[in-house]
Amino acid sequence: MFSTRELVRLAWRIQATIAKRNRYSAGDQQSDWQRLEQLLQEVQFQRRLVETCHARGWRFAGAEKQRDLTQSMLACETAMSRMREHWRDRAVTIPHLSDLLAELRYLQCEFDNVSFDVQEGFIAIQTRSIILDGIDLGPFLVKLCWLRLAERCDIECFEIIALDPRPAENDESVTHPHVRDRRLCGGEATVPVQHALEQGRFVDAFCLVNSVLTNYNASSVYVALADWNGAACWNCGTNEDDRSFCERCEHDFCCDCIVSCKACNRYYCSGCQDRCEVCDEPCCGRCLVTSASGDVSCCADCLTACAGCEESFASSEIEETTGLCLNCREDAEVEPASPEAPLEPMVNA
Repeated sequence: MFSTRELVRLAWRIQATIAKRNRYSAGDQQSDWQRLEQLLQEVQFQRRLVETCHARGWRFAGAEKQRDLTQSMLACETAMSRMREHWRDRAVTIPHLSDLLAELRYLQCEFDNVSFDVQEGFIAIQTRSIILDGIDLGPFLVKLCWLRLAERCDIECFEIIALDPRPAENDESVTHPHVRDRRLCGGEATVPVQHALEQGRFVDAFCLVNSVLTNYNASSVYVALADWNGAACWNCGTNEDDRSFCERCEHDFCCDCIVSCKACNRYYCSGCQDRCEVCDEPCCGRCLVTSASGDVSCCADCLTACAGCEESFASSEIEETTGLCLNCREDAEVEPASPEAPLEPMVNA
């Protein structure tokens, strides 16, 4: 527990910091517009990925990209909410010193491990080890960087630090399904956290952030819990240890959804390679060759040189008995010459 003198000093510093926050300036407006435009571009990009997955029949990948699209849309919603609140150009509400002091005292009653640093400008709580769907993510330090309240008053004032990092296998920056690079995706709690900070209700803000960390919301995640220990197959969703990487679309596939090219032995998914029209073996686009007739695409092993014109044709286009292509066979089909008349015997004079 901290002494009353320490808490009064902290409350006074926080109040002075909040008082520095000005009204929504023209520079802030321009910065927010640029941020919103970037987020809208990200939404359009994610939408195109979703449409591509649906067009190729990738159901599991489509569901994953749909979650990413939802997350991008939530980020847009947060940015627009922030702009809407600032656009009102209302005066900054400065909490009373007594109210801030009461919040700091109550914070120590609500949480077991509370710390603060006046010089670095943060208040922090430590959570217990968080377990979601059987996955132990370890404890986290939730820091309210109150010096940021001079510039903004939203969920970006919080940092979420993994004390015993157990990140997602495929993205070490994600230490919690809702945390990437110490930044929290608040989802539906984003606006309530903002309102709580604006009114100096720090206990409510911490409780809301803690609730986001201890509850899993599949619609606003950086990495789904189903993929935490490794990415599932992009096509069928199977989560196996034995996975291969498609060198064209750059996604992971299970052994049933990926095959090697017959010619170059590189691994591609079924959507990124074709089949030889002669032997029906899988081949990537670089290894398929179009026959001289232009009608058949086949691998190099299924090409045969015509005995007549010496052009390369698919073996299915060459007659086995003559070794000729269709054009050469047609040229060879000429009418047989008439038989020569027999020689008359010579008669001696």
